[in-house]
Amino acid sequence: MRVHVDHLSDAVLLRDLGALLERERSTTAELLAHIAEVDLRRLYVPEGYPSMFEYCVGELAPLRRRRLQAHHGCTCGRRRFPVLFEAVAKAACTWQR
Repeated sequence: MRVHVDHLSDAVLLRDLGALLERERSTTAELLAHIAEVDLRRLYVPEGYPSMFEYCVGELAPLRRRRLQAHHGCTCGRRRFPVLFEAVAKAACTWQR
């Protein structure tokens, strides 16, 4: 799928880029929170996986998550690091002109 942006003005392109980055970071924070909750509830066990990592690789890899991304998501998504959710979500605020 190709997204066409060549018709956008410079100002709109820059505005949209910032908004997209903010949305991407917010989505990443939500993703990490979901991974942490699935891990906490051990919902991967009834799905036939011995670990959260194996679940991420087996279930999320077909959704275009690479093995390394699955590892990072599982590691960062642990409940031990809840501050990461807020940090990732707020990071969008630091990227502004």
